[in-house]
Amino acid sequence: MKILTGFAVINSDVGKKIAYTFSEVDEQGNVTKSNLKESFAVLDENVLKAITVIESTINKRFEE
Repeated sequence: MKILTGFAVINSDVGKKIAYTFSEVDEQGNVTKSNLKESFAVLDENVLKAITVIESTINKRFEE
């Protein structure tokens, strides 16, 4: 089983990217691999909208 351990949104030359890290765990709960990394360019409009909401929330905190 893969378990998400972290992610980040990155502004890149291809637009928004999501980079994430995860661990793999076997049926007994033993970590078999850790700190694995992957990323992808965000093309899905719903995901882009979610990123916009998160970025707007952070930017509002800057105004406080």
